[in-house]
Amino acid sequence: MEKEVFNLDEKLQAMKSDPSAKEKLDKEKAMLEEDIRKFHALIDGFKCNIMELEKGLERMEKELEMKNSKNQKIIEENMELKKFLES
Repeated sequence: MEKEVFNLDEKLQAMKSDPSAKEKLDKEKAMLEEDIRKFHALIDGFKCNIMELEKGLERMEKELEMKNSKNQKIIEENMELKKFLES
C-alpha cells in the first residue's frame, strides 16, 4: 500500500511540475501570433518596396515616352531635310 501511495505521489508531483495542456497550447498560440505579426511586418515592407518600384517604373516609362517622342520628331525633321535636299 505504501508503495502505491509513493507511486501516486510521484505521479502527482510530475503532473504539478509539468505545464498543463492548456498552458502548452497557450504558449504555442502566443508563438504563432508573434509569427503572424512578423509576417505582417514583412508583407508591409514588401508592399512599400513594390510601391517604390512601381513609382520608379512609371517615371522610367514617362522618360522613355519623352525620348521616343523626341526621336520621332528628329526622324520627321530628318525626312523633311532629306526631301528639301532632294528637290
